[in-house]
Amino acid sequence: MFSLEMDSDADGRDLLIAELWELGSAGIIELNDTRLRAFFDTGADRAALLTRYPGASAREEEDRDWVQESRDMLQPMEVGRRFFLVPEWRDDPAPPGRFRIAVNPGLAFGTGVHETTRLCLEALEELVQPGITVLDVGTGSGILSAAARLLGAGRVIACDVDPDAIRVARQGFIGSADAVRSASVDLVVANISPEAIVALAPEFTRVLRPAGVLIASGFNFSEVDTVRPSLSAVRDVRQKGEWAAMVAGIEIAFVKIEQEFSETFGYVRGDIANLLEKDRPLHYTVALLVCAACEMLTWHRNLRDDQACRVFTSILPDAEPYEALGRTLWEALRNGLAHNFRPDTIRTDNDQWRFAIFSNRSGPHMYVAKGQPHWIHLNIRTCAERIILQIDAYEQELRTNPHARLSFNEKSKRYIKTIRADAARIADALRSVLAETHS
Repeated sequence: MFSLEMDSDADGRDLLIAELWELGSAGIIELNDTRLRAFFDTGADRAALLTRYPGASAREEEDRDWVQESRDMLQPMEVGRRFFLVPEWRDDPAPPGRFRIAVNPGLAFGTGVHETTRLCLEALEELVQPGITVLDVGTGSGILSAAARLLGAGRVIACDVDPDAIRVARQGFIGSADAVRSASVDLVVANISPEAIVALAPEFTRVLRPAGVLIASGFNFSEVDTVRPSLSAVRDVRQKGEWAAMVAGIEIAFVKIEQEFSETFGYVRGDIANLLEKDRPLHYTVALLVCAACEMLTWHRNLRDDQACRVFTSILPDAEPYEALGRTLWEALRNGLAHNFRPDTIRTDNDQWRFAIFSNRSGPHMYVAKGQPHWIHLNIRTCAERIILQIDAYEQELRTNPHARLSFNEKSKRYIKTIRADAARIADALRSVLAETHS
């Protein structure tokens, strides 16, 4: 048996170790941050290995079970709050609350996962949202792609310019971010060299959707000032030992969606407030506007179309009977206004319930007059004032929450294409009524 001692820089260490295993190494020991020793059986082609690694030095070794000794050095370890990394030949179960990731020896696992890998894993824990698309640039062993999937990413795209890396990772394509469609991913993670990050920075910006996030690592803390100017909207610089990672993004400022907000929610809010202020007897018009606002808030809160009753119920009194009746009242009010400009009649086994809409500054929110039929008197002023408060709260959320701005921007682009027929009828009715009101 003999061994080769060779240099190993941080950027290429994972792939070098994976390559040595593929060449038949019987065991690998990391001597320090820059040197490692790989052991080979006597039958291995020493001359070919020295030709392949001209800076390596060879020495004879005593006959020991280097495979087992090398494996004994590779212990499971916890990384961040969520991950448990285990050599692929071990069956250690993950502790409660942690994801188990089986890793091959090419992970540079002997002295612990490299600091830059840890930084990226911890950032992924914070930033991966369910269903998002993640791009892993320079995937190497594929550990970051595996982590993103476990955290709930809907789609993970892995790429590397080294064919051996794709073979080791068993996923992805040979290439880089320049082969990915524009504005198609929500998060990019790139644990690569600082030179590669600077060179690829324009591609990261191109492939990210608005408010997308970039996790960049693979460089020393001393190189932060070299990398930072190439990235836009750097939010955070993180450090482990001598190594660093940056979290950057492409944020949408509120000013960029302010006009769209004004032409949608602002329009509805303004007309409701105007009609209430002037005490004009257009109660059914106000009811239409309230319905429209409920539909819009449903859409932007990521609720299903059939869950609009939740928004409507939230503007009713905070009492259990109203919550139980919310869906029935909503459907009678909304469907009737959309089709007939009058609320639908609610029919039960022996009773009929009809709506009467009124507006009163000091009256009750709602009351019922029994008879044949029964009449539900709905104070639309109270409903309207409450929906205005919800629109105000949503505007404040957009001003302070970048993820909310991203969602608003994306949904606004699709709203016209996906608006339901009933909602369209509400819009048509509003246009005709408001045209008459302002004429």
